[in-house]
Amino acid sequence: MAKDLLKFPMAKDLFELANYILGYDLLKLCLEGPKDQLDQTKFCQPAVMVCSLAAIEKLKEERPNAIANCVATAGFSLGEITSLTFAGALGFERALQLVKIRAEAMQLASEAYKGGMMTVMYGPDSKLNFACLKAKEWALDRGDEFPECRIANYLYPHCKVVSGSESV
Repeated sequence: MAKDLLKFPMAKDLFELANYILGYDLLKLCLEGPKDQLDQTKFCQPAVMVCSLAAIEKLKEERPNAIANCVATAGFSLGEITSLTFAGALGFERALQLVKIRAEAMQLASEAYKGGMMTVMYGPDSKLNFACLKAKEWALDRGDEFPECRIANYLYPHCKVVSGSESV
């Protein structure tokens, strides 16, 4: 992750500044791992943001007109913060501090409650809320005292993220 971006000085500078802000060597983690550490939300999210902005630095050098002619930017979830940074609405330092706090909070939440999430694409006649209710009933019948299964995120029509307890 990020190896091909290092030949671009501005991209490398982002990693050096990130190391200072985060308090660990993000570039080393991206290049050498360990993968199980990089897979943790508290490390993965800063890595994705910095790598995304480093890729923009690469694009600036390789195709400057692509950046010069850019009239809008957008992102989803973590990508919204990255997009705001690219647009100049947030400075890199403040954005990375925000991502660090967000990622650490999400990591704590994921460790406090054993469960999971999945993206569900479904047809117009599907009954996703009913399916969640049935999943909770199934888990209750098998001894889970407090099962959870619910729509956690509305992505777009006929596509939602469902979250639930481990038993569901």
